[in-house]
Amino acid sequence: MRPRNTCIPCTKKKQKCDQAKPKCSRCVSAKIECSYDAFRQIPTVKSHVEKQLEARLLKLEAVLAAGTSNALPFEIVEHVPKAENIARITELNPNINNARLIQMVVEDVARYSFIDQGYMKGLLNSSQFLQYVFSGHGCFLNNTDIGNMEDRCDFRFVNGEYIGVNAAIISLFSYVIANPGMSKPAEGFAYFNASLSMAKGLSINTEVGIQLLTDSEYEKESIRAVWWLMYSFDTFFIFQNKSNIKDEDNGVFLPGCSSDANPINQKAHLSLQIMSSTEWFTPSLPNLSIHASKVLLMRLFGKSLKFNYLYQFHNQKIDPLYIMATLEGSLQIWWNNLPPIFLSHIEYLSNPGSFTITEPEITWSVFDTILQFYHVQIMVYNPIMLTQIVENPQEAIHSHCFNQSLLVAHHNARLLSVYLNSSSRMAFAHAIICLYIFHTAIPLICARKMNLPAFEISKAEESLAIYATTLEIATKTFYRDPILKETLDYLISLEEPSAIALYYTKFISLDTKKRRTLTQFADNFIGNQLFPEL
Repeated sequence: MRPRNTCIPCTKKKQKCDQAKPKCSRCVSAKIECSYDAFRQIPTVKSHVEKQLEARLLKLEAVLAAGTSNALPFEIVEHVPKAENIARITELNPNINNARLIQMVVEDVARYSFIDQGYMKGLLNSSQFLQYVFSGHGCFLNNTDIGNMEDRCDFRFVNGEYIGVNAAIISLFSYVIANPGMSKPAEGFAYFNASLSMAKGLSINTEVGIQLLTDSEYEKESIRAVWWLMYSFDTFFIFQNKSNIKDEDNGVFLPGCSSDANPINQKAHLSLQIMSSTEWFTPSLPNLSIHASKVLLMRLFGKSLKFNYLYQFHNQKIDPLYIMATLEGSLQIWWNNLPPIFLSHIEYLSNPGSFTITEPEITWSVFDTILQFYHVQIMVYNPIMLTQIVENPQEAIHSHCFNQSLLVAHHNARLLSVYLNSSSRMAFAHAIICLYIFHTAIPLICARKMNLPAFEISKAEESLAIYATTLEIATKTFYRDPILKETLDYLISLEEPSAIALYYTKFISLDTKKRRTLTQFADNFIGNQLFPEL
């Protein structure tokens, strides 16, 4: 029997076969393929990301050179739409068919002069277009916030506006932006501007947006619109970091902001401007819509801050102490605009016995957003704190950064304990935790290694125990499921190692041998081998 890379049943059968007859070559020579259809569909994430992107670019260039219109420059294998889902779209509006959708998207895309119209028409006319929209490549969504996977792009008319068209275009644009090599920097800015404009139009347009926010039937559409806006920010900053864009170009991508404005303040300004918009938050809106929309906008604010700090750290454009001061000012604005539900949940984290969790869907969004809130702080406090520890450990333990880092780490541990005590959405919760806890636990590790009062060391030990338990459960959860394992491996290989390396090589004078990637840090975490010299 010949096992496929990720097929667990085949692997187990192969092991039994080898035990029965160790040197048997009959299985391999017979070339018996895996018979498990469910596992046959699992996409394999290649470890050599750069080679994969180069191959994709060559394939794209070949498609464009040949002028063919029926081939996509990439393959889509996951989340294939079921027949009943496509039928359900038609039921929502029987006058709509695939040809009409494609025609409307092509007409809309034609407005943008920077787009290669031939390439885009070929993409949209492909028989795999709807499959692409449903595949989830072009969106970064929390599916329980907005519905099932197949509900991500809902093709409905509202006041004559075709929601699915804008959503589909943003999906395609975001894909192009997020993939290095598929567009030049100037084109990336243009794609981002167009995507951002359409995302805002989906939600703030006076004719469509108000109805979406005030009509309970379309409440999920308003949440989806904010997600599209947030995804546009995410993909752009990923693109920005991978394209070595010059600092003076930062003012291009945000309308109404001067080119010499601080990019961190630009994102804060735009987020708060949207948040205070009367179109978004009118007194007549249901409380759930207000909370859901504000939760997602707060997450947008946090994520935009996060990507900007990564960009600034990487290019060393701003002194870290100035960044910390700017961050604290931004966080103060953020805190002043928090909706009441945030304060209730933060109170719950401080005193869990006095608060009962309600509105479970919004609860998880709030927890995730609070995690973003903590993560943004840690991203600035940790490098400065560790630099101070290296230079003068005794003074560092009394510094503002060290105390703030410890406070955030303890609060985050309480948040992780809430995740651990719930059986709902564990996989998604652990996906978030796996990407964040490694940074946040570092102040606790440092506290345990330094000369602190016994009470503080005891608190650090308690919080570290929660982190270690979470890491153990998260690892088991991911590596028991092949798809989740590949997803985690892919995220780790693309983003987090570079981020970790940035923190501890740019701001601490460590030699090459002491640099840590995320995976190395995870392996050494429970064994407490990080920074043994402290």
